[in-house]
Amino acid sequence: MKALQDATKNSCGESYNDLLARTYQNLLDQGKSCTDSAALAEEVKNTVDKTETVFFDDEVMEFFEENELIDPCSGEKISDMLKNEACANQKTLDMEALEEKLDGFDYIINNISNPRINCLWKKLMNSNNNVICEQISYYEGKTELNLKIFSQDLNGQNAITWFDDRDGQPYISFDEGISTKCDIEIIKTMIHESVHAGILNIVKGTHAAGWGINDVPELKNYYDNYSLWHHEYMAGAYFEELVSALKQYFGNEYTDLVYEAIMWKGLHNTTAYRALPQSKRNQIENIWDQFNNSTTCKKSCL
Repeated sequence: MKALQDATKNSCGESYNDLLARTYQNLLDQGKSCTDSAALAEEVKNTVDKTETVFFDDEVMEFFEENELIDPCSGEKISDMLKNEACANQKTLDMEALEEKLDGFDYIINNISNPRINCLWKKLMNSNNNVICEQISYYEGKTELNLKIFSQDLNGQNAITWFDDRDGQPYISFDEGISTKCDIEIIKTMIHESVHAGILNIVKGTHAAGWGINDVPELKNYYDNYSLWHHEYMAGAYFEELVSALKQYFGNEYTDLVYEAIMWKGLHNTTAYRALPQSKRNQIENIWDQFNNSTTCKKSCL
């Protein structure tokens, strides 16, 4: 019964039903008669040794298929990490066990339906320079982040980020329309919204006992003194990090002035932007116009 041995040997991560189907096909490939399919199916069922094979609850497999969970720092699929752990420990993973494993994990659930936006998001996540990871690393052990992202029609608004008090997690939704924009504009939007999500998580998310925004004095200053405090903080205290993240992603493809100009877009109603010399603002806004009217800017993931 070599076919069965081969089938069960590498079955970790499959549901029991999927394993049976694959084993059945392996037997047919080995020339086993299919004239009595019921008897063959029974033989497969009786031969597979459940005690030596790690099986995954079908509900868990369906969850993994519908929800792509990503580690915000490594870009690795958390589903793969959990599967590998279960396989190594020879322990079945059901939904109850999965929920226990996910408790305490920082992760992003990627449900972006637009192919180009999804492709660029994954490239950003795999670039090892995303700002969510930097914030998590800084507040490691203090906050728990489970960010959910998707795409939808937002009637021309590039993206929105909010915090849902019902499940205690931040959300980002990207407008389907940004999929026609240049790569640098889309990546900028992703970085910008990621910081919004990180800020919301600090203010409203799951924290270690006794820890909160009061323990982040620089952010607390903007929180107390500005109505548009998210953008004021990003422009006044975090702007260099934003520009650096954009530059690290694209390298020497653009000038420093272009990186700054693109990142200022969306932060132009802030005190820090208004404090720039008029000549600098003119340069920045000319660059915005160039990208708005560009038909030759870089567009990947098409």
